Amino acid sequence: MNRSLYDKEIEFPSDKREHMKKCFHMVKGADENTEGFNRNKELQDQNYISYKQLKRIKNFFDNFIGNHNEPSFILNGGVEIKNWVNNELRKMRDYIKNTKEK
Repeated sequence: MNRSLYDKEIEFPSDKREHMKKCFHMVKGADENTEGFNRNKELQDQNYISYKQLKRIKNFFDNFIGNHNEPSFILNGGVEIKNWVNNELRKMRDYIKNTKEK
């Protein structure tokens, strides 16, 4: 089922891009070696996000061990982006599932 989503992209809303900018400025002293730094910079100016990229973000959050104040958690967008990614992936999968059932 998910195979049919691999080449899909969805809109990355402007409020989420702004959230990524805020998260970037919250982390002082971060550099390219800080996990999430490059992803954050990329997402700040991105109008669309791929299914593959959503999956990578979900994987980060699913495997994250630590507290929500750590730079990598904040740079990846924190709870707001975690919840958004999970919701978008669920919607994409539900859509595919529903169209295959008809």
